[in-house]
Amino acid sequence: LTTVLAATCCGASPTAGIRVALAASHARWLVGAVAARAGLNRVMISPGRVYHRHFDPEGQDSLAKLARLVQPGSQVLDLGAGPGQLGAYLRSALNCVLDGVEAQPEAAAQAAIWYRQLECADLEQLDLAACFAGRRYDYILCADVLEHLRWPSVLLAQLPGLLAPGGRLLASVPNVAY
Repeated sequence: LTTVLAATCCGASPTAGIRVALAASHARWLVGAVAARAGLNRVMISPGRVYHRHFDPEGQDSLAKLARLVQPGSQVLDLGAGPGQLGAYLRSALNCVLDGVEAQPEAAAQAAIWYRQLECADLEQLDLAACFAGRRYDYILCADVLEHLRWPSVLLAQLPGLLAPGGRLLASVPNVAY
């Protein structure tokens, strides 16, 4: 479960037996050893995972709660767009103009149709001001993405300059106390 924060600011591959998502490439040898011990002959290692989530705009999950805070026709920057469930809703139901960033190429390819500009990039390496030069947003969304960053403060420090006057940062993070 997640906690939603609002702040105002100035599957397996058909060719593989198992798909293992790893963040650290040095662990590749460990996966091979574990797979061999388990009797698996094919293991596909992926640099990340595409998170397919069901999206119900009336639901009580973090995406639905964030979506209900966005006003129709808004300019939105979606950081960690995933395969585009939230972006699809914001564009089709609320007529928002969307830009975004997604690290996983497969997810970015699925989401691209809903975004004016969608960068496939690592949020920890991206200069957002240069990437989205001259643009200001009514909302910047960080839906269940900050907990995946080593230094979320570096990303967060870039955001005030991208907000339009009265713009809002909308973020959701896991609730470890639940």
